[in-house]
Amino acid sequence: MLLPLDLPLPVWGTASPGESVAVAFAGQDKSATTGGGGKWRVTLDPVAADKTPRNFTVRGANELVLTNVVVGEVWLCSGQSNMEWVVDNTANFEAEKAAADFPDIRHCKVPRAMSAFPRADLGGSWEICSPKTAGAFSAVGFYFARNLLAELGVPIGLLHTSWGGTPIEAWVDPKTVAAVPEWAELQGKLHAASPASPEGLARHKQSLEDLEKWTAGAEAALAEGNPLSGPPQIKNRLQIR
Repeated sequence: MLLPLDLPLPVWGTASPGESVAVAFAGQDKSATTGGGGKWRVTLDPVAADKTPRNFTVRGANELVLTNVVVGEVWLCSGQSNMEWVVDNTANFEAEKAAADFPDIRHCKVPRAMSAFPRADLGGSWEICSPKTAGAFSAVGFYFARNLLAELGVPIGLLHTSWGGTPIEAWVDPKTVAAVPEWAELQGKLHAASPASPEGLARHKQSLEDLEKWTAGAEAALAEGNPLSGPPQIKNRLQIR
């Protein structure tokens, strides 16, 4: 993976309650003890840019070792389909991929997933830029990183979170939405779709009840050899536009 240079490096995870956990990287070794919920967190001191691959070790009751960890600039690549567009779809892509041997460029694509609540794990994994991997990289991110690597000479990480067709409001946290008077209508839609609100919870429950009724009817229809009707629409689907 690739860690950001010259910034405090927070590291967190879960373990058994009361377990001691130590994190070692770049000559540092810091530890923490989990609370009753099993969560722990340590913050490593800032580290300068370094192309030398090193191990990143987390020790507790078991030990996790991440290999080939470098330090450099990390850029967030987000937006719509223009950022999602991949190198495989660019002009001269075969030649571009063949020359894409840049071990100091790393790309992590966060999988698409919707959630009404903040998630602890987003999935995805870091990939080293090579002729075999570059075709699936964000094209905008790849050409940007290639130029930046040549200019700065430090490893470049691309954290790719784009999702084609999404409006900017979908990326704004609920607290900020609530603080903008012009987004009062959007705030109402978010409340109606979120299971964390009374309105959203009621809509979720009603959708489940409708689905259970449809399932019972579908099973009866199949048993009698009759065609099925379409399933009910989910009532908590959020439409921003």
